[in-house]
Amino acid sequence: MNKILYIPTFNKETEFDSFIKETNPDIILVSGGDGSLLHAIQDFSYMNIPFFGIANGTVNFLMNKIHGFYFEDFLKKLNSFDFLTASKIKISIKRMRSNETYYKVFETEAINDIVLGNGIMDFHSFNIKENLTEFDLSGLGILISTAVGSTAFNYNNNGPVLKLNSNEIIFSSLISEKEKQFQKILEPRNISIKLKSSRQKCFVFIDGQSNVFELKRNDIVEISKGSNIELGFIDKNILFEKRDKLIIGE
Repeated sequence: MNKILYIPTFNKETEFDSFIKETNPDIILVSGGDGSLLHAIQDFSYMNIPFFGIANGTVNFLMNKIHGFYFEDFLKKLNSFDFLTASKIKISIKRMRSNETYYKVFETEAINDIVLGNGIMDFHSFNIKENLTEFDLSGLGILISTAVGSTAFNYNNNGPVLKLNSNEIIFSSLISEKEKQFQKILEPRNISIKLKSSRQKCFVFIDGQSNVFELKRNDIVEISKGSNIELGFIDKNILFEKRDKLIIGE
């Protein structure tokens, strides 16, 4: 493993800036913060190769702190690094025809999170089906987070932090009616969300991007397990120390 595609941090100089950008790499090296790694995964996960992050951000939950490494040193150590598999979540959106049958209009995957909603003062109504459970939920919107994304928007929404190798997701409401406040850790299967309201526009946001898809009334959003990605670490035990302190019950 010695062919590297290097994605540098914008407006920052590092000793890695001289890396050759391989067209057929074995690993993708990203310099920056967690957001930089997230965007790289969005753009290059189709290559099905591991990602390795070098910390140049603020929090760096997913990045490795490296001091004094040079190109040759990094290549020598690469095969001894730890690699961990993390799961994406898959989202499929179905729309009702005039004869009340449904057809697929949108499908993608998220490594961090999916948000259903729009403006800060909006109010949306949803019908949720999760395995054999069905209930209504109203409020600003819905947040669905992966284990990787549990330290991002989910954590700021007072959600629990999951271990990185967990296949579970966190499903939570955003500023809902008090009597219907909802937050639950779920397996990503047999979950569907129907938009019941139509007074205000409701969008699907993927991993913090701009408006990705506009939902219509009676659209059904289906959530399931997506593909896997590999994340590289110099030492998982050291790197996870900060993250594990946030995990409830640890």
